[in-house]
Amino acid sequence: TWQPMESSFPESMDAVLNGTVLDDERLLDVLRDCLAVHFARSNTIERFAWSAREPLLADAVATARDHPLLASPEGLVPVGSEARAAMAQRTIERIKQTTFRHEAIAPERMIAIYQQVRARSAGNGVEILVANEGEFIIGDTPAHTFHPDRGIDVAWDEAMTVFMPIGRHHAIALGPVGTFSDVDPATMDMINRVQVATAEGMVAWHPEANMEDYVKQVLSELRSS
Repeated sequence: TWQPMESSFPESMDAVLNGTVLDDERLLDVLRDCLAVHFARSNTIERFAWSAREPLLADAVATARDHPLLASPEGLVPVGSEARAAMAQRTIERIKQTTFRHEAIAPERMIAIYQQVRARSAGNGVEILVANEGEFIIGDTPAHTFHPDRGIDVAWDEAMTVFMPIGRHHAIALGPVGTFSDVDPATMDMINRVQVATAEGMVAWHPEANMEDYVKQVLSELRSS
């Protein structure tokens, strides 16, 4: 899923830089795919999948304990509440080590989210946001939903757009039509602050950009707020 987008992205980025990307629906689709992949592949999604695992397993233990078909792999049927609880726990432990492993759940969840995002983004235009001053940074969780009244990372159905930086001076967002739009310094600062605030562990910037002091300042403000 990732590799076709990654292989085609340089061509799309060249078209962004030379201003021709809006004329090529195939390259616009690569940008939509880029946004969908990063939205689904974010560390936040993986963390959510991991945090949901144990509550789901706990619920499964309770359900299995009272299920009329509860039995061991050998066909033994437990008698009494303690025996049923113990066998339910053993059953769930087997599931935990097989089909419910985190390394299986997280990718499956990511693929499901990717497919949903791709389906919803298919009919949208791609807005190319151009920063004539300053530079974008990008975090390890780069794609975010946005609503002007509700803020960042709202539910997809409530979002006005989804956006992410893709280069030093460019970001992309879903919109009603494809456009090139200049980004004012305040909007670029907002996007950069979101990248810092939502990063799971890393943010990055171009080697020629001097963004370290900016990132440290934003982190300091976040810690003090």
